[in-house]
Amino acid sequence: MRFKYIRIISLLLAVLILFTGCNAIFDTSGDKGQFTIRAFKLDAKDKSGDSLLLKSPDGKTMLIDAGLPECSSQLVGYLKKLNIGKLDYVVATHRHVDHIGGMPTVLDTFKADTVYTTDMPYNTEINKKFNEAITRNGCKNVYLKRGDTFDFGSDIKVEVLNPEPDIVIPKNFVPEDNAYFLNDRSIVLKMTYGQKTFLFCGDLYKSREVELVNLYGDKLNADFLKVPHHGAATS
Repeated sequence: MRFKYIRIISLLLAVLILFTGCNAIFDTSGDKGQFTIRAFKLDAKDKSGDSLLLKSPDGKTMLIDAGLPECSSQLVGYLKKLNIGKLDYVVATHRHVDHIGGMPTVLDTFKADTVYTTDMPYNTEINKKFNEAITRNGCKNVYLKRGDTFDFGSDIKVEVLNPEPDIVIPKNFVPEDNAYFLNDRSIVLKMTYGQKTFLFCGDLYKSREVELVNLYGDKLNADFLKVPHHGAATS
């Protein structure tokens, strides 16, 4: 598979790494009419996890993942600095703590219309808190699977490439003890905006990457790639 890394000048895409104190980064005055992606820098003792904020040209917002629990106050602070009043879409690519740890605090702080997750049992305390926060705040919870599509605002089409429609947990298999199984069931999103494409891959391992290459081929070509599993050697 060959990904195309292209400088997207005509798209006016803002990919912003947020550092505390860089006030210009939080200036949203130029966001209107543009597709923007902000990747949050979250500080933690160990790995902090992922969190991205996307905004569509017509002002819809999407949060993809929310880092560790101890990063939740940082994330909420960033979102407030960006004048986020509500989140139209929240995506939990999978239920590991470094992706959903901050979700309960986020959902308790900001109104969220729709929360996208995978339909897979995962018995951890943080996942229980996440599910309780979804219910407590009256969010619509939608399970995503391969083949699903939805609109992100009026200009961006979203296709779901992973996970498989029916997740089968092998007999005597404990997902909580096998990180790769959950990672390979990450939500993978392909977004199309005009002639440009964007691929968000969660925490896929090599084995699932190969499966998707065999399944989709050139459909995986993208102008923007969020590399799987934080750029780790597992992917």
